[in-house]
Amino acid sequence: MRLINRIATSRRSIGKMIRISIGLGLMYWILDTLLDSLVFQSAGFLQSLITPDPMCLAMRLINWSILTGFAVYAQMMLQERKAAEEAVKKERDKAEQLIVEMKRSEQEREKLIRELQDALSEVRLLGSLLPICASCKKIRDDKGYWHQVEVYIGNRTGAQFSHGICPDCQKKYYEQLAEWTRAEDDLKTN
Repeated sequence: MRLINRIATSRRSIGKMIRISIGLGLMYWILDTLLDSLVFQSAGFLQSLITPDPMCLAMRLINWSILTGFAVYAQMMLQERKAAEEAVKKERDKAEQLIVEMKRSEQEREKLIRELQDALSEVRLLGSLLPICASCKKIRDDKGYWHQVEVYIGNRTGAQFSHGICPDCQKKYYEQLAEWTRAEDDLKTN
């Protein structure tokens, strides 16, 4: 579609240039005839304009052809230059868009690198030996203070804890409570 539009525009432009060159050729013809009739006084102006001698006619047609050819050539060069400028502009826009995308992806990559470095430092912190009390299970920090496991890990990783009771501890410490709840459930069902 673009090619058809370019061809149509090119034909209109060339047609316009041909009309302009015809007009310029006619002006040249009239001025040359006027010059011949005034300077050389060979014949009258109208007679020289309508029926020039063959040599004068040939020179005028050659000059008109040169003017027309130059006008068409100049128009074609202008169109090619305009098309080249448009192509350069499109490529520049594509390059600018690519640069923006590359900057965005570089920022995302740097953000990911920072996140991974933070995660690695947390893993290293937790991967080292932790001094823990054998009795109460508190952990000693680098300053010598003792903290509960939940507090120590929560402060360093941002993890949150929810508490529950495993089945072994329930049997060991809360067996009587489990029996009472079973008895209540049995009473409710009966």
